Amino acid sequence: MSRFRVYDGFTECKTRRGKYAHGEKLVQKYTDMLKSGWNPFESGSKAIYEDSLRYASVARVFKNSRAGNKTFNYYSNKFLPEVRGMAEKTYKNYISKYRIFDNFLTKNGYGGNDISTITPEIVRDFFLFLINDEQLAKITITKYKHMLERFFNWCLKHKYLRLSPMQEIPTTTRQNDTAPRPINEADIDKLVGRIKETDRQLWLTVQLEYYCFLRPAEIRFARISWFDLARGVISVPKEMIKTRTDKTVIIPRQFREYLMNDWKIQLFPPDYYLVSQNGMPGQSPLGNNNLRNRFNIIRDNLSLPREYKLYSFKHTGNARTADAGISMYDRQRQNGHSSMRSTEEYLKNKIGFKSNELENDFPTL
Repeated sequence: MSRFRVYDGFTECKTRRGKYAHGEKLVQKYTDMLKSGWNPFESGSKAIYEDSLRYASVARVFKNSRAGNKTFNYYSNKFLPEVRGMAEKTYKNYISKYRIFDNFLTKNGYGGNDISTITPEIVRDFFLFLINDEQLAKITITKYKHMLERFFNWCLKHKYLRLSPMQEIPTTTRQNDTAPRPINEADIDKLVGRIKETDRQLWLTVQLEYYCFLRPAEIRFARISWFDLARGVISVPKEMIKTRTDKTVIIPRQFREYLMNDWKIQLFPPDYYLVSQNGMPGQSPLGNNNLRNRFNIIRDNLSLPREYKLYSFKHTGNARTADAGISMYDRQRQNGHSSMRSTEEYLKNKIGFKSNELENDFPTL
């Protein structure tokens, strides 16, 4: 699957509000089309039966067209409940990658075959397709490999297979790094100044990432009841956490004062979402991409690198706390990482190597 953009009608909209309204209409239009069975990628294609790998609205129409074959599709739907307890994003990632593998099998004539007919050659062809045709990076290829290995090992455990086809998987060294990176110190004041000046709610979101290391989903669904301003902590329920364990993060003093004095969140009902519609706490969370799109507009207007993303402020906060000498243990707890090793890997991947000794004590040549 590949993303495509719809530009029709936007040039006639003269204001940003008009563009958002037109966008909402397009979203509704394509939603209705999808629910009626339209597939933008395979015109005229059918779903085989109702399951997690198929779009349910299409599957309901065609669920009886193939019954009971012990295919990859069949067994993957038996396996998916095994990972249902993971974070919702991770679970959907499994479904997405299994769906793409299932589509590959179908397009190449293997879709209706028993799972035992999936050979190492077929799996290698799939990974060559991902590497050469889809141009995926090494990190994504590794995720496909891990998720398929987990599925086929489960099949071996339950004796649905005698031999795993995950053998001699090709790999790549391609790096398509689109991950957010910390913001350059020279650019922080430009971004922060413009955000504070133009978008009060986005400024609140930036500080939740920077000071409290909250993730986008945690911010979107954060309720007033999570915030204990007297103790200066945020209690994030385990349903929102990748590791499915509760976490408590510190609200630094300057941010706590901002929440109390500028937002007065202590006066709102505890079940309200902190970041809601109309720029105020309320009963409905914002849409998934709302804040990100608002940040991107400001970033692009300032002609700053596209590698700066809204999530970059979490990495920026981590970089600055490391520079300030805050202990690794405290940073681990604030990030909600399960171990010091996780924090070390995070720092290495997102922030890079840092040494005060090398910077300040290196012998002069």
